[in-house]
Amino acid sequence: MTRTVRGEGDVKGLGQAWTTAGATTGPEQNAPQREFQKLDEDRYRLTVPTLGTSLEIDRVRWEHNDLLGMLSIRSELPGAKTVYGHILSVAELNVSGPRGRIDRAKFLAERTSAKDYDWVGLMEEFCIRVLADQSEPPKAERLIDIPRSRDIDRWIEVANMRLLAEHPTVFFGDGGSAKSYLALYFGGLVAQSGINVALFDWELAGGDHRDRYELLFGEEMPRNLWYMRLTSPLSKSQDGLRKFVKDNGIGFGIFDSVGFACGATPETAESALTYYAAVRRVCPGSLHIAHRTKNGESTDKYPFGSIFWHNGARMTWYMEGAEESPESPVLNVAMHNRKGNLGKRVSAPIGFSLVFSEERTTVRSSDPAENPDLAGKVPLWRRMQALLKRGPLPAEAIAEEAGAPLKHVQAEYNRRKDLFVVVEGKVGLALRGA
Repeated sequence: MTRTVRGEGDVKGLGQAWTTAGATTGPEQNAPQREFQKLDEDRYRLTVPTLGTSLEIDRVRWEHNDLLGMLSIRSELPGAKTVYGHILSVAELNVSGPRGRIDRAKFLAERTSAKDYDWVGLMEEFCIRVLADQSEPPKAERLIDIPRSRDIDRWIEVANMRLLAEHPTVFFGDGGSAKSYLALYFGGLVAQSGINVALFDWELAGGDHRDRYELLFGEEMPRNLWYMRLTSPLSKSQDGLRKFVKDNGIGFGIFDSVGFACGATPETAESALTYYAAVRRVCPGSLHIAHRTKNGESTDKYPFGSIFWHNGARMTWYMEGAEESPESPVLNVAMHNRKGNLGKRVSAPIGFSLVFSEERTTVRSSDPAENPDLAGKVPLWRRMQALLKRGPLPAEAIAEEAGAPLKHVQAEYNRRKDLFVVVEGKVGLALRGA
């Protein structure tokens, strides 16, 4: 989004007009033409081409009735005391505070050879324009004119999974449940579909992910999956990440993991709200790795920390791994859909088996109902279905193997006669059509 205003024009919203060209005070005559641009919802630039100088402010936001932003000033004026050849100043500015504008203007006059230039007037013009735009009401549309969500490709479908193309999805669970491994696998599949993907990592290292990537995809590793190792919180890194995402056309991001990326106590609502606000600025669709709550009655219902980690996501999945022996080359994982705001929730868990070898890691679809360690959280009808694949069984035997009361087995049969049938001449159930 870029909106440019050149020459003379009115800045509305402050109750008066502001002239953009030839409106300076002091000894100057015929002030250089200005070019004001709105580069994004929170990013603006004012350029004076003949002066070789530009003012750009990013991450503009209101805090405690002050409009703040990171102001960068670049200049090619001969004799200017710059860094990296063109940067005069980079510092946060209170756009709505007159003292800050004057101090910054005086600083610029001292750092350039154009000491007679009206730096105060330039700073005033820029800040007033930014304030004017921020005071404008957000764009409103007739609801009937907005495209229907079902007409928009809002899902990315890979390996029996549906990831949101424009909203955050959260995977959460204990360590060892293959959250990061499967996130990398899904990211590679998304990249194979032609979407540029970025993995933002606060936990491991590039070499670790590179090894896993090759084990998962071999020589067919997609080249359009980018990796970035981060140490600062997402709220502090968001400007650089947003630029990287735009410059490289990134369409989907993986954030591993939330606890480290929030940079503060994840128990607080502020941490979650700040994190999701940064995510919205950085990447359209995204997948986030989190841990599960250890205490309370909802340990497998919500990610660890504030309830806003759950509320802020549009889709969440709880992941659990089966108890495997240390020598086993297979890890079975069940994924339980805990939230799905933008579509019907997946009622039954999805399963994956990761088969490890020195040369390759193979990911296959599996049925959690068939795994004793994972079947406990699977709906009873799915457990019954898995048992009856082996052949007809008496209802009592089904109840015992499924770990459910007999009356619940009978109730499931009555509810799902499209799946189950009473075996004629025998006391037992079978799968219909088997």
